[in-house]
Amino acid sequence: MTESTSLPAARPRKILTQIAPVTWEHPADRAALQSLRSVPGFDEVVKKIYGFIGERGVRLIFQADAVRVGPTQFPRLNQLYTDILTSMDWPERPELFVSQTPFANAGAFGMDRPFIVINSGTLRLLDDDEVRNVLGHELGHVMSGHALYHTILVLILNVSLGALPFLAGIAILPIQLALLEWFRKSELSSDRAGLLACQDPTASLRVNLKFAGASVQYGARRRAAALDRGGPLRSRAARRIHPPRTRGGAAAHRPGHRRCPRPLHEGSEGRRERRGGHRQAGRPGVHGRVQQEEVRVLVVGGGGREHALCWALKRDTPDAELFAAPGNPGIAQLGTNLAIPTSAAADLAAAAREHKIDFTIVGPEAPLAAGLADALRAAGQAVFGPSAAAARIESSKAFAKDVMRRAGIVTAASQTFTALDPALAYIKRHAEPLVVKASGLAAGKGVVVCARRTEAVRAARAMLVEAAFGDAGLEIVIEDFLKGEELSVLALTDGEQLLLLPAAQDHKRLGEGDTGPNTGGMGAYCPVSIATPGMLERVRREVLEPVIRELATQGAPFQGVLYAGLMLASDGRLAVLEFNCRFGDPEAQALLPVLPGVTRHLADIAAGRWRPRETALAATRAAVATVLAAPGYPQRPELGAAIVIPRDLEPGTLVFHASTEHDAAGGLRVHGGRVLTVTGLGETVGEAARRSADACELITFPGKTYRRDIGWRETREARAGAARG
Repeated sequence: MTESTSLPAARPRKILTQIAPVTWEHPADRAALQSLRSVPGFDEVVKKIYGFIGERGVRLIFQADAVRVGPTQFPRLNQLYTDILTSMDWPERPELFVSQTPFANAGAFGMDRPFIVINSGTLRLLDDDEVRNVLGHELGHVMSGHALYHTILVLILNVSLGALPFLAGIAILPIQLALLEWFRKSELSSDRAGLLACQDPTASLRVNLKFAGASVQYGARRRAAALDRGGPLRSRAARRIHPPRTRGGAAAHRPGHRRCPRPLHEGSEGRRERRGGHRQAGRPGVHGRVQQEEVRVLVVGGGGREHALCWALKRDTPDAELFAAPGNPGIAQLGTNLAIPTSAAADLAAAAREHKIDFTIVGPEAPLAAGLADALRAAGQAVFGPSAAAARIESSKAFAKDVMRRAGIVTAASQTFTALDPALAYIKRHAEPLVVKASGLAAGKGVVVCARRTEAVRAARAMLVEAAFGDAGLEIVIEDFLKGEELSVLALTDGEQLLLLPAAQDHKRLGEGDTGPNTGGMGAYCPVSIATPGMLERVRREVLEPVIRELATQGAPFQGVLYAGLMLASDGRLAVLEFNCRFGDPEAQALLPVLPGVTRHLADIAAGRWRPRETALAATRAAVATVLAAPGYPQRPELGAAIVIPRDLEPGTLVFHASTEHDAAGGLRVHGGRVLTVTGLGETVGEAARRSADACELITFPGKTYRRDIGWRETREARAGAARG
């Protein structure tokens, strides 16, 4: 594969009938791993090598002259890698490096954090499909948890045969032989993964033939500038990575791969977190490595939305160094938590200066409404998020109604009240059902759908007199009840241009079948089949563009993500229920995983350099995000229960922390109402829903509350369509 700036088209997903996508691991591989770990003294050897060399030592050994693959360095290889990760439903993104002197044509190494190294000569030798096969093969090792054992094997072979005294080498020989036998079996799973990645059995055969007998050339020296341009690697003297075999047949792969068993999902606790340490994002590289300049990002907030934002930032910019204030235990695995509340604007501005933050993303609505984005900009910081004046589109439903009226946007007929008696008089003559809303911010729980006027009277009294929602309920909006299907359409904007994200559908009610009280959101999914391109264009034309223009007219240009909560009637009429000034929660946990590269738009908007080349982004696959809530949520959630997240959740599953904390012993505990968001990914909403539901079942804490029907409208329609077909 000759590196170029023209990127390959995405490959359609095929089905290889002999290999199921979720069962590609070979049973002999798993059995051999169990046998390996039963060898006397094996665990002790692993611990000693691990303790002596450590993660940093492994990276020094295997990345001595490596260059990290990214959008600017080896962009074509980076795109191939992204495509393979998507097609294999692998949510994590192990670092990928190109090296001139690896231990093999390609391999996966590492202890806590596995990485893949591919030989520079391999890129010249192989075409795109063959590179797909090699990358898929190595990812198969990662997904199977092989990296640690492959690393140990390479170290033992090199150290014991070349450095240890004769008797010590003899003593370790049984472990060497056991590792070699296991390694042979481990290739069975990874060969299957390689086939799934390239979708072409002949490409796999060609790789073996080329590695067996071709002359792979590579240069011993390289200029960083050439790598930064993404140009092809020049070769020097011919030099084989594997010498030609004297007898026929494909060469066996040399050991040099995979990782220790770790969670097949984001958000679980790894070995380092159980020791009480935090993994640092984007640490400086080891000796001899060519580095890109790191970007330093501060994410304000500590919920599931913010965990998803941090996860997406690391996916899109692996070198990014992340800080979160206040963050949570899940975010701590991706960056550094700062013990600063979201309301402390001066402290956050000081932290941004201290940590040399390049740009800040403000996640929750409350700090935006309080003017945090204004304070950071006044301190010279780049920020993604609207001003307090523009955030009024969410922080005051009365203001939002006035903006919609002025902009000619269709919404439910309503009246605003600050006193009880006029509100009761209006309710008395209003048709049933009706809706009572706290005008201010109420964490998504300030909307009461009332089937009877008597319920509306109680809701109005609770807000205006009893201060059930504090200051948020001192002004209320009473409006018509709208029938139809709800949609959430979000758009990125700099105040002039708009980039639509795929539509999502939230599930506000606590109970299955949309029953029970309103919550902050019990789950969301995307894409939504009724949100056709034509429908989204209507939303742009009839809703988003008019509100952006009106806010600018009122001196409050909106920069950030604008969320439109919509009601689509059965006759096709479209009405706005609400606007939000930030990513939805849990919509973000469904949208961000299926929009690779989206966080670069956020950075460009914050920096004032945004020039989008498209008008809408499409989801690369389906996602279903299910919220696990504490017992008693939303009224009085019970806190403190121990949480257990299994380490062997199915690939294609993401776990985002929302309200969790560590206890004194390092265990995970419930710390709020919405505890975790579990996102399943798949080719269809049905497949994604199954993965999410399966993972929710496996995660445990006493009294966990969740809906098992997230995405039910979509799966119902899919079943109906199949029946009609």
